[in-house]
Amino acid sequence: MSAGSGRAESSSSFRLTRRRVLRGGALLGAVLSVPVLACSARKRPPSSAAGAATPAPRRGGVLGYAGGMAGSADTLGLTFDPVVQTQYQAKTYGLFYERLVGYDVRSYAVQPELAQSWEQPSSAEYVFHLQQGVKWHRKPPVNGRALTADDIVWTLQRARTDDPKFYSRALLDLVDKIEAPSPTSIRITTKAPDASTLSKLSADNLFILAREVLEKFPKPLTADSVVGTGPFVMTAVEEKVSAEYSRNDDYWKPGLPYLDGFRTRDFPDAQTAWAAFLAGQVDVARVPGVESKKYIAQQGSGYTPGWKPADAVAFQYPNLRVKPMNDARVTRALRLLINHDEFITAWAENQYGEGGYGSVFPAALSAWDLTPDEFRQHLEWKQPKDDAIKEALSLLAAAGFSKDNPLRFTLNSAAGVITLGATLSQAQWRQLGQGVIDTQLKPTDTATTDSVRASSSFTYAYYGHSTGMVEPDSWLSSSYRSGGSLNFMGLSDPTLDAMIDKQRATFDDAQRRAVVKEIIGYVIEHGPSTIPSTYTVLDATQPKVRGYVPEYAMTGSEYRTVWMES
Repeated sequence: MSAGSGRAESSSSFRLTRRRVLRGGALLGAVLSVPVLACSARKRPPSSAAGAATPAPRRGGVLGYAGGMAGSADTLGLTFDPVVQTQYQAKTYGLFYERLVGYDVRSYAVQPELAQSWEQPSSAEYVFHLQQGVKWHRKPPVNGRALTADDIVWTLQRARTDDPKFYSRALLDLVDKIEAPSPTSIRITTKAPDASTLSKLSADNLFILAREVLEKFPKPLTADSVVGTGPFVMTAVEEKVSAEYSRNDDYWKPGLPYLDGFRTRDFPDAQTAWAAFLAGQVDVARVPGVESKKYIAQQGSGYTPGWKPADAVAFQYPNLRVKPMNDARVTRALRLLINHDEFITAWAENQYGEGGYGSVFPAALSAWDLTPDEFRQHLEWKQPKDDAIKEALSLLAAAGFSKDNPLRFTLNSAAGVITLGATLSQAQWRQLGQGVIDTQLKPTDTATTDSVRASSSFTYAYYGHSTGMVEPDSWLSSSYRSGGSLNFMGLSDPTLDAMIDKQRATFDDAQRRAVVKEIIGYVIEHGPSTIPSTYTVLDATQPKVRGYVPEYAMTGSEYRTVWMES
């Protein structure tokens, strides 16, 4: 596949008008009738005859899951506290937690969850009206008590505290006040108009928690410490092995979930998980990139692959607080010596199935990004790389580096697939840098990676990166704005800050997209970081799994409506 040609879904337009009101009934109805978009490694069953009735969902069955990144829904070395999660992992917590508002996993449009409706009295004020009859799981210390407006206020106030480990705080950095004007309503007032407020509230990192549970379990690591209002109740968990869930019989949505239970299994890699899927041991699994063409061909002509653009990236960036990465000549040279086309074919397609160009956003935000042709107008993406190499070597020479005095530094990376990408960056720097760059690779596990990032104890990093929501401002404000909670590189650029503030205060969709495009161009020319390749993934399901929606990582809330044929 050619560079930058990966499929992409448009993110929704979040244009808001004064006193706009969204009601939950119609949207919830849409959620209850999700089409099947993937099938098993065996050939897909023939389509139903024209006009044939769609089978009614049935209750029962336990679904075995090995999708996402072939991992169990455990803590990844952290806790089940969503505000300290920086990666896609918080998505899985939708099995047992819920948010004030959610989003459609296909379009990313904001939709009701614990709030059944909301209105916007002014450009900086939102009033949410809560669902009735919502109860916490029947576990101590809450023991099935009713959800209150105070639970939501406490959770969101906690999430925005200025604590370095609370990576989600950037999602609420423009919030001024969070109040409960009545037992059934929440008012959120922002410091300034923000077109992204609703979408950021739907982020998976902002699941609502019970205060007394966190007081009893400050570091929730066990099934007993996981207490939510969601469709499933965690009954057992063993780190890096498996997790078990049963249906929440007190769930406030009548008739849901359909499944009796849910089981996740951890595998050391995607190939092992895929082998388990082919053997019928699990019901959902990621198709390894190297297997995707074969898998699609086996499904027959009636099959449409459910490709899902990832809402995370492998992000490459320097620590601008340390020498020599505080020299813009050095950081630009390192970017120019990345061969994005090779990354797409040698890394993204092999590991995930499809790849594409990117610089600021993941594939899921490609509707807001540059087109492949626009990317190729910039030196970093031009082919062949001759001009970029010449410019990079000139920049390094001006910064004092040569074959006799090479640029030496350690490249930190996360383990697994990310390390494979970091290894490719290392190889490209050595080859295209013509002996002027000498790097040492240092992969670490997830817990160590988070510690390294939070403490800024690295020189150059190649890490997985996600902001928790497919919304431009959630990426720009958290990762590129001065002081952003995911701005691990320490970037501080007043011009860029002003541009970011302008886009989130722009409610007209077309005008906002134009500002975002300007930001991307500015970051390409002046920023220190890059995305070697975006990627798009494909999951497979066994034929008995119905109602599945393509996903990048397991979106737990979607499994309310997944069901299994007998």
